[in-house]
Amino acid sequence: MKSTSQRDMFFLPWFWLFVLTLNAGDVSRTGVPRFRAVDTKGDFATDGKAMFARPIHLAFLDGRLSIVDAEESVVSVFDERGRLIAQVGGRGQGPGQLDLPTAAWPDAGGVVVSDGRNRRIVRFDARGRESGVLRLPFFPEAFLLLAGGRVLVARNPGVRDDPSAILNCFDRKGRPLWGALPPAASRDRVANALSNVVFLLGGSGGDIFVIFRNRATGIRRFSSDGRELGEIRLGRDYPVRRVKKDIGPGKTLKAEVFCWHASYDEGRFYLLAADWTEDRDLGPGSEVYIAGTDGRVQGIIELPEKMTKIAASAERLYGLDLDYRLRVLKVESK
Repeated sequence: MKSTSQRDMFFLPWFWLFVLTLNAGDVSRTGVPRFRAVDTKGDFATDGKAMFARPIHLAFLDGRLSIVDAEESVVSVFDERGRLIAQVGGRGQGPGQLDLPTAAWPDAGGVVVSDGRNRRIVRFDARGRESGVLRLPFFPEAFLLLAGGRVLVARNPGVRDDPSAILNCFDRKGRPLWGALPPAASRDRVANALSNVVFLLGGSGGDIFVIFRNRATGIRRFSSDGRELGEIRLGRDYPVRRVKKDIGPGKTLKAEVFCWHASYDEGRFYLLAADWTEDRDLGPGSEVYIAGTDGRVQGIIELPEKMTKIAASAERLYGLDLDYRLRVLKVESK
């Protein structure tokens, strides 16, 4: 963990960037300051270690970055400059193997992974050896590490018409502690599954933030003991994309995307807004909206191209582009 002084030092470049831009930078018609992100990893187009088959999770914590490749069932860990330092997993059901991993967070020199089809949360030590397992009664879609060895796991019960809660907290021995958030329920199982996709973000003081990808309901806030603390609503400066498409005879799909991906760092949310595709569907975007815990949009970062995933740190922004390459970016005033 970084000390307070270290965190303050890392935070300074972002803070002064905001101050300078508010005074002299490019301000959009809504009055929100705009920034641009530029590549710092010059070999992103040729670095084979930073290319992935189907990356589905990207997270930054305590100076390290983890990327989950569901196709290869491998988790790669990078340093803050985008240099590969470890890989764990490999497809299978044996010790040290993974089968459709869904999320990963760096932790205590190693990495913790939600191992989907094997229905477990598994910890790998700094040498890549399996060092702990928490068995689950369901497929884990996402998770967060909480204080005291507890783990918060998200499930998506929509496809199976399961009324169980989306959020489920377990102690270090796998005993259930609490559950929260009822799933969406309708006659359309596909719509239910889409509506129950969440991003889990950890805040300071143990707060938990839950963002529904396809529900424009704001950001839900929970305490570490499962109490709901309210909802953060974003103002008109933040774009929620809505689409209506004919998907079959007499059947129309209505969908909304609150954000394509999300990250949180030092009291700010980084929300990757969805964008329109050539066939008027919704897909990854090229703008990241920075919002405070009061819901106010504080800035807009223009990415060099569309990204599928993002992760924020005090010094850098990380992204996975449409070719599934890791991009390490710095943010500048325009």
